[in-house]
Amino acid sequence: MQIEMSSTLQQEMKLDLVTKGKAEWSYALGFIPYISDYKVKLNANIQDYTDITFDIAALNTKDDDIVSTQTIDEEMKELLNSRNGKDLTDRLVERYRALIHEKKQWHNLFSANICNPSMTVALLFNLYLDVDFVMDGYMNLALGADFTYQCANQYSYDISLFGRKAENHAHKLSREKIDFEFYVLGKMGIRAGLKMEFGVALICKELAKVSIDIQGGPYIELTGFFACSLEQNKSSETGQQPLTDYSCDYWGGINLEAGAYLEITFEAEAFAGIASSSMTLYEKEWPLWSYSTDSAVIVMDIGWKGMPDKITLKGRANNIFDLKEQALGVLTIGLGGSHGDTGMMYPQWMPLDDMVSVSCTGDFFYDTQLGEKRAMAGMASLLRGYANGQLILTFVPPKEDSPYAKFKPCSNKPVTHVIDLEWTA
Repeated sequence: MQIEMSSTLQQEMKLDLVTKGKAEWSYALGFIPYISDYKVKLNANIQDYTDITFDIAALNTKDDDIVSTQTIDEEMKELLNSRNGKDLTDRLVERYRALIHEKKQWHNLFSANICNPSMTVALLFNLYLDVDFVMDGYMNLALGADFTYQCANQYSYDISLFGRKAENHAHKLSREKIDFEFYVLGKMGIRAGLKMEFGVALICKELAKVSIDIQGGPYIELTGFFACSLEQNKSSETGQQPLTDYSCDYWGGINLEAGAYLEITFEAEAFAGIASSSMTLYEKEWPLWSYSTDSAVIVMDIGWKGMPDKITLKGRANNIFDLKEQALGVLTIGLGGSHGDTGMMYPQWMPLDDMVSVSCTGDFFYDTQLGEKRAMAGMASLLRGYANGQLILTFVPPKEDSPYAKFKPCSNKPVTHVIDLEWTA
């Protein structure tokens, strides 16, 4: 396993102290001045900035393009800002597919011996049976996080020296801001069970031995990709209750699978492991239960078969672009597990009706009269001989009783596709 990790910690603090003193005068016998008290005002302005980032890749591949946590981090952040970027999505899915398709390499996490009976035959051979409880795990994923905190407060103290009194209060100089970004993609698993090793040793195991190892029990695996961005702003204390602006974006999907496994291997070893050989005789996993976001299919983008991102219409007779015959194209990705198509992204075509909402901007409007769906140039633009605008298509999740119910957005924001429209006489 190859592990790459990088982390940074940035801590900044600024402190400004402002002190003012003032003597209060009184008069004894009405004409003799003296200092009756001395008041001090202290303002401490404290600004704090904290930024913590880390990126970790635990992979079973030596492909530098896949291992590069910096590249994955940049792509995941970009994807949060623009989920429908086709080229970006293709690159990220390619990395995800490479992570998923890497062969599992289980590593022992914990083992405890239950029993180890043995018997000696002809003073040279030792027949033995070792029964252990074992727990194995594997990771083939990349994850990272970025946490930023900013605040600026003022602490004021009013001190009366002779009166032995002090008052203090605090208020915010600027918004308290918290930003948190997190991403993870890949797969991980854990399994636990019994391992029975039946073998024959020459005098002792350390000298030479051959054995059959049988290991089985339950397992659980998690595959998928997920990214989230959280931002929170607290306003200054201008009223009784400070206002808080909160936003959270997320993107991704997961596949969780549980089942049973059985593994049988043949091993030969001599001189305490200096010479060894092993061969897998049988290896099988039986999925018994699984959960996948939207049936292991995630909506990635919207496109129309054969339709470009820009459409140019010419001539008065061709100032209508009809949508009623078009099909909705949804890019999907298989999340893994027993559903198949692991990490593969492929288009699914389905009828347009009731699957998309349409709107127009600029000189165009959208007409649905008589069951027709078409984008048309406005009358004013027809008179001047040209028109510009956009056709905005937004995916509408199907109803539960729809045959396309499994196709759902993988984020909390609408999935849209924008087509530029242009018309000239």
